[in-house]
Amino acid sequence: MGIGIDIDRLADPTFFAQGRLAAHSDHRCFASAAEAASGRSSFEVSLDGVWEFAYAKNPVLAVDGFQDPDYDVSQWDDIPVPAHIQLRGYDLPQYVNVHYPWDGHEQIDPGGVPQDYNPVASYVRGFTLPGPPPDGERIVFRANRHEFGARGAS
Repeated sequence: MGIGIDIDRLADPTFFAQGRLAAHSDHRCFASAAEAASGRSSFEVSLDGVWEFAYAKNPVLAVDGFQDPDYDVSQWDDIPVPAHIQLRGYDLPQYVNVHYPWDGHEQIDPGGVPQDYNPVASYVRGFTLPGPPPDGERIVFRANRHEFGARGAS
């Protein structure tokens, strides 16, 4: 089942997190001292690589329901992850020193969010876990290096 976000909540300043873990230690775990010395943990699976990708100019145009395992993404573009979508030809690179990225696109009233220009990137990648977690353990999807927010399938 997918984790959806109601786009109307994007304008709610009290809405800042959904479906995330509570604050916790981000220490990495290793099976042995030798594994720790190598820097590669057998408890982690890298999802770096090629993902299916869809770009939308704003949340209204974003693909809905793609978190469903049966959703057909065969016509989507491929994009390497990690990567900056702006450097892959989607949207324009943004250097923010004084102005916000949405300045000049539309009038944004205080407390509002951009409606016309508020890019959304949707990613899909299938993977198989190497095995079930040990009893009492959990599987955590950690999205390092993503910008803004993420939603996915559970």
